[in-house]
Amino acid sequence: MIRLVFFLFFFFKLGAHSESSSAEQVINQSSFQILHDEKSYIEKNQLLSGTHWVQKTDHYYLKTPYGDIYSNQGDFFVTYANSQVRVVNHKGLLQVRLRDGQQLEIPPGFEVWFAEVMVDKKNKVGLIQPVDLKKHTQDLGRIWTWDLKLLKETLLSFQSNWGDRPLMASSYYKSLAQRKIASIQRENQRIENLKRLEFSRRAENRKMMFERAFGR
Repeated sequence: MIRLVFFLFFFFKLGAHSESSSAEQVINQSSFQILHDEKSYIEKNQLLSGTHWVQKTDHYYLKTPYGDIYSNQGDFFVTYANSQVRVVNHKGLLQVRLRDGQQLEIPPGFEVWFAEVMVDKKNKVGLIQPVDLKKHTQDLGRIWTWDLKLLKETLLSFQSNWGDRPLMASSYYKSLAQRKIASIQRENQRIENLKRLEFSRRAENRKMMFERAFGR
């Protein structure tokens, strides 16, 4: 936590924030608020380009070319660049529904990237993993519009609610591995059942052919 505070002070002391102030914009709506830069664009809940920090959401739904993002009672950061969408959950419920039908749930303090549907009809998608705090702090600083002290306090409040992220990550990957193993076992069982069914069908056909030939 001390290193994060020091990094925030050092980063903004260099003046990176002041250079981008002319590009900063804020969209205020009835149940949420979006911070973004001048190259960012959302139209009718469709993410078309750029970087956005969506705050104070209440059943907020955002469409992207590769999947849709749903947030409830939350706060998240999303960027769309180089044919890839990256989303970071700060708090609340955050789900990503990919075009191939997969549904991802992103815990607070974690991020994921996703991209186009490939020839196998599956989205390109990264692992759900703990957010890189140093890089993320820089990303947020570029679009922050208020007192930097408030940004620091906001980030620290997020962290205080994220819990033990390495432990959460370990638990998540373990659960993911278990689901993968269970999926493989179900597929193996399905194949085995089909083999048994085919063996039984062939045995029944042989029996019928034998009875027709020699039964009388």
